[in-house]
Amino acid sequence: MKNGWQTKKLGEICQFRGGGTPSKAVESYWLGNIPWVSPKDMKFDVVSDSIDHISQEAIGGSATSLIPKDSVLMVVRSGILARTVPIAITGRALTINQDLKALCPNGTVDARFLYHLLDSKMELLLSMVSRGATVHRLMTDQIRDLDFVLPPLPEQRRIVGLLDEAFAGLATAKANAEKNLQNARALFESHLNEVFTKRGEGWVETTLAEATAGVFTGPFGSLLHKHDYVQNGIPLINPAHITKTGIEPDL
Repeated sequence: MKNGWQTKKLGEICQFRGGGTPSKAVESYWLGNIPWVSPKDMKFDVVSDSIDHISQEAIGGSATSLIPKDSVLMVVRSGILARTVPIAITGRALTINQDLKALCPNGTVDARFLYHLLDSKMELLLSMVSRGATVHRLMTDQIRDLDFVLPPLPEQRRIVGLLDEAFAGLATAKANAEKNLQNARALFESHLNEVFTKRGEGWVETTLAEATAGVFTGPFGSLLHKHDYVQNGIPLINPAHITKTGIEPDL
């Protein structure tokens, strides 16, 4: 381990704070402008706003509290935990519901460095998820007990700068690739349109019915039985086999 780097438990480098839901029966609680973040708002690496908002009165009358800017939010109860563990940095002071935990750095860890640390442990976090029929959970005590190697703050910020630069480069490359694909598609469609709109010598106008032997449908649904399927018979094509480039049969 490099000089000055230390192994710390997550619970040693940040304070865990929970949230809550103000009473829906008190209309004034939901007429404020303070973001009240729930799992549905956790779509980006920085969250500064939410679908729902509450008032200062609601904070005093419920289990939720104001989470400071530059904290890290983590979804700990939601069906989405079957696929991923959403995390985000708070871009401003806000509140959260009971399905999230806020990890508030204690001064020894940079918020963006903490975000990248947690993101790097995504597979481990997913393995810790307790799965229910519809709702899955992460146990706070287990998260607190996770070990991380922590460099000094200046080194953390240097690493974050390198990561931000790398991710910005990837985002630019992705945007350029998508733009090139759009341009190629537009060029292809333009040429295709030109081919079929310019009439050459010997071209005649006709209808699809005149140019084909007819439209046919195959057996489907209750017309097909288990004994109709054989190992070496006539191929049966359904919509799942049809792609933009042709027919892809089952292997």
